[in-house]
Amino acid sequence: MTQITIKYYILLSLSFSFTFGANLLDNATASITYTSSQHGSYPSTRLIDGATDASYLSASGNFINDINFRFSDTYDIKNFDLFRLYNVGNSYSVRYFSLLSSLDETLESDRGKVGWSRAVSDASPSAGINMLSWIEGGVYQSSASQHNSYPTIRLNDGDNITYWLSASGQFRNDIEYRFDTDWDDSASELLSQCSSFNLFNVGNSYSIKEFGLEYQQNNDGNWHKIQASANVEKNILSSFDGGEYLNTASQHNSYPATRVNDTDKIKYWLSASGQFNNTFDFQFDQDLDGTYGDSITFKSFNLYNVGNSYSIKEFGLEYQ
Repeated sequence: MTQITIKYYILLSLSFSFTFGANLLDNATASITYTSSQHGSYPSTRLIDGATDASYLSASGNFINDINFRFSDTYDIKNFDLFRLYNVGNSYSVRYFSLLSSLDETLESDRGKVGWSRAVSDASPSAGINMLSWIEGGVYQSSASQHNSYPTIRLNDGDNITYWLSASGQFRNDIEYRFDTDWDDSASELLSQCSSFNLFNVGNSYSIKEFGLEYQQNNDGNWHKIQASANVEKNILSSFDGGEYLNTASQHNSYPATRVNDTDKIKYWLSASGQFNNTFDFQFDQDLDGTYGDSITFKSFNLYNVGNSYSIKEFGLEYQ
């Protein structure tokens, strides 16, 4: 028995004429045509049995669930302007839910989005919207790495209880999304209303340490970096901030010098065994226009050492 999120796929008409006090999910008129997950002792049929003290639970470990309802065997159209969800009020309660409707009878067992329409609770929301969520049109495209038990698709399943992990030993990852905000099954819409971005971290050693955002428009293949405020400390050697590694005098095969600017503080560089003096060359694309050779301006320089016998003892900086 687990915490769940239910996406109610309901076959109904959203013309919003008022029907006072009617229970549209009474088992005399409604039936369940599809349930993606249910606990053996708490089946989804309890949602239409008319009892307020009987509850439904998803199967253990299933946090996202789809339930389809049909109104009578003749697919009667029902109109309503109010929906009430009764929660049990504990850790098993529903966190988020969405209502979808369709007049297409062939979709009664379908859990996709093509042919379905969303019931919008607020046409002009002032609170934040999870644009990566599938219900808002986020479409996961690809990931450089994922753990088999914690796949990347969890990032847009609408549930902040489930989370993604990279594959073991993989510290840097690229994840790509597209957007189908009008639900026409063409993930190519533009997002122009985003003014901020929130990242939910699990808060332990598996958490993301640093991240960057890039975007492209019209699927033209040109990615543009979203830069933080000019007052934010930056790693000018990192590839994301325009640093490019050129060469080094020495590197260990398992700990190459490219790790110095891969934006990951967990991985580190080591010189070849017995090599104690080394030089690195970098160049810079400070304005991120794709052309290296830019001058850089900085007031301080931080060196992250691993803190053991492999640490750098002394270093110097040169420029041209």
